[in-house]
Amino acid sequence: MGEAVVALVAADGAIFSGLVEKVEDEARASYTVTLGNGGDCRIENSSRAFASEMEASAWIDQEAALRGFKTYSLSFKYPPNGSRSELAREMVGLSQRWRL
Repeated sequence: MGEAVVALVAADGAIFSGLVEKVEDEARASYTVTLGNGGDCRIENSSRAFASEMEASAWIDQEAALRGFKTYSLSFKYPPNGSRSELAREMVGLSQRWRL
């Protein structure tokens, strides 16, 4: 039998951060959850591609909520000289802290 996978959650003191990166015609979403530091650090992460920043942001918000995170940092990354989408306020949940 394999090891049981235990999700890192906010209640354990873990830290959640998300990134939406615009690459060509898609938005790549990724998140990292970190618990502890140094040699006793545990990390959980995942990523997916979406058609829009809105879909990517919603997925990250869902993953954060599943782990009990009410606030977390969310970054958006655009290619150099690329056009930035008009990010509607309703696109990103109020629980997220903006870092553009």
